[in-house]
Amino acid sequence: MTFWPLLGLSVCLLLAACSPADRPGSVPAGSPPVSPPAFAPTLDARTAAETALAADDARRLAYAGVDPAPLGALYTPALLAAETRRLAGLAQRGAALEETAQERRVVHLGAGAGRAEVVLAVRGVQRLSAPGSSVPGISARPWSAFVRQWALQLVWAGGRWLVDAAQDLPPDRWWN
Repeated sequence: MTFWPLLGLSVCLLLAACSPADRPGSVPAGSPPVSPPAFAPTLDARTAAETALAADDARRLAYAGVDPAPLGALYTPALLAAETRRLAGLAQRGAALEETAQERRVVHLGAGAGRAEVVLAVRGVQRLSAPGSSVPGISARPWSAFVRQWALQLVWAGGRWLVDAAQDLPPDRWWN
């Protein structure tokens, strides 16, 4: 007889002699059962568009009112904290950013289980304003046209899709 079959038989006998709690992969007695990983869906195109448009609307409201409250239901805590700091800086200068979107569409969707990237193309007009200014001509600057692509990293958390990261893409990284 050769060495390998004897080794295999020895390992089988050794495992059979162990108590169930000592076997590899077993749960010791009294331990809570191991639950399967939580279900994380893959983002579909309709939900991607709805989530991206809602996040864009919330962003627009937050910057126009210099108030992070509209972002609270759509952003992760870490991103909400970063946006709150940006808005505080805008408020310190007594400014607000008004924006009117004329066209919005999803130009890219990359989705996996529980994570997704959505890029929203936005065309519209915007202006920097100083709502509380008493200086004539300083209350609002003229409207200017803009085109941007806004990339959103979404995560499935608490039974819903949340924006975990967001950035305006530079033109050389735009999607068609």
